[in-house]
Amino acid sequence: GILPSAMDATMPGMVWESTPTVTFDQEEACSSKDCSSSTHSSPAKEWALGWGLPGVADPTFVDAEAMKEKVRQALHKPAYNVADFYKDSGVWQQIARSPFFENLVLGVIGFNAVWIAIDTDWNPSRMLNEAPVIFQLAQHFFCLFFVWEWLPRLIAFRS
Repeated sequence: GILPSAMDATMPGMVWESTPTVTFDQEEACSSKDCSSSTHSSPAKEWALGWGLPGVADPTFVDAEAMKEKVRQALHKPAYNVADFYKDSGVWQQIARSPFFENLVLGVIGFNAVWIAIDTDWNPSRMLNEAPVIFQLAQHFFCLFFVWEWLPRLIAFRS
């Protein structure tokens, strides 16, 4: 069904003025009889089913304790850490877990962001091979650094 606007919202037991439908009370009375749901369809009932309004048979939360337990489990779930998948020994995992390595990588990423702005504003060439030497060196440095940063992380993973 179509969701009503805030102006169209009515209380349980009232009918929608925009469409001829039955009220909540009539629908509840109809549930004990043999009624065809197609003739007694109500946009108000369809809208209210998802919101747990009074007069609706289906509660929003079936079991409050079960819902609380789900929330507790979600809050106590350990945070994802890629280092949990690294080997326990070796030089590569030691480099990949190193705080110095992490800080160095973050620093170069920040510098790369600034360099992209400098390159965009001051590099007159569209092609790297036609650019001034400083821009070529910077691009090659970033490429080599990020490959070097990727390698220890990849080698540090367990097989």
